[in-house]
Amino acid sequence: MSNQDKQAIESAISDFIAAYNASDVPRLMRVYSDDYVEMPEGDPTVSGVEGKRKTAERIGKVPAQHRGHLAVFTEEIEMAGDLAYDRGTLCVTLTHKSTGKVMSFERRFLEVWRNESDGAWRVIRVVDNAVPASL
Repeated sequence: MSNQDKQAIESAISDFIAAYNASDVPRLMRVYSDDYVEMPEGDPTVSGVEGKRKTAERIGKVPAQHRGHLAVFTEEIEMAGDLAYDRGTLCVTLTHKSTGKVMSFERRFLEVWRNESDGAWRVIRVVDNAVPASL
């Protein structure tokens, strides 16, 4: 992978985090390609433009009741031509606006990225699941 490609993906991840933390759903959704497929644990697979709409709707409900904070820990980024993947963990902390109650959850993810015709790297596939509790 060229250093420039890796930096472009890292920059897109940083922008995604900033958008989530600012509750800027339209900006956040720019990281996803129109033909992306998301396979979240315990939920139906969503795909394409309709999948993006459903994902934006789900994420957009959070700021109404919570202040959210996202932290992403990328463990690796690898590339093969116009495709790349990243793998890591993320932690979301939600603070209820009226009660102050805090809840956090941690998830593992694997994302496949594509360098698209406009030169931007976008996510085309996502799978994630809960991080197991320590024994």
